[in-house]
Amino acid sequence: MSKDRRAVAVKFKDGTSKIIELSKATAIRSEVGLLHLDKFKDGTWRLTFSNDIAEDFSKITSLDMIRE
Repeated sequence: MSKDRRAVAVKFKDGTSKIIELSKATAIRSEVGLLHLDKFKDGTWRLTFSNDIAEDFSKITSLDMIRE
């Protein structure tokens, strides 16, 4: 069985990009909205987000950051 890839793509104004590989995604119940990344020693990241963003990470197909 293949495992779905979990990563965040970061694109820069100069046209370069970086992939942040996620090894964990954790939803928490919080009265204040939260979206947070922590880097592990192995180079992968944990994404922590509050339940007002999503209850279930498996239902998220993309996170896009918009800067205009």
